[in-house]
Amino acid sequence: MKFIKKSTVGIFLLILLNGCAQNLAFLGPTFTLANTGSVTHAGLSYGSNRAFTKIKEETLKAKKKILEAEDHLKKIVKIPADKYRKKKNLKD
Repeated sequence: MKFIKKSTVGIFLLILLNGCAQNLAFLGPTFTLANTGSVTHAGLSYGSNRAFTKIKEETLKAKKKILEAEDHLKKIVKIPADKYRKKKNLKD
């Protein structure tokens, strides 16, 4: 019973605090610096976070371009097919 209660509370908090994730990303390097005392570790933590964020953004942009190209290709192919159907009086 405790597991179900903890899981429910955890899922609720995850959904509630989902929008805070971007702002909390800067806390990681701060905690690293506080725990290790090493500026190098904190810098690497921050740098890796920025790199993963950049990779994610670039991947999403590439995916969007691919989907737009597919839509454009479908339109190009559909126009002649529609003209052919009208010319031959065919239905879908």
